[in-house]
Amino acid sequence: MYSTKQLSRDQFANLVEKWTDLYVNNMTPDQLREHVAEDLFNTMWSMRKYSNDNEIFEEMINWGGEDLLNEVVS
Repeated sequence: MYSTKQLSRDQFANLVEKWTDLYVNNMTPDQLREHVAEDLFNTMWSMRKYSNDNEIFEEMINWGGEDLLNEVVS
């Protein structure tokens, strides 16, 4: 059972790293794809609140390459 005590920054980072590793390594490929797709969409959408479209396009290129972006916009 988990503890409700306050963790130090390093303890919390260690816990989150272990949890993430176990969580991701127990996902099916389909679950992983769905999770990544949803997270990427939410990340790009959230970034738009603070950035202009060109900055988001640059981020998309950084993630998936210019060819992928060109394929989507054409």
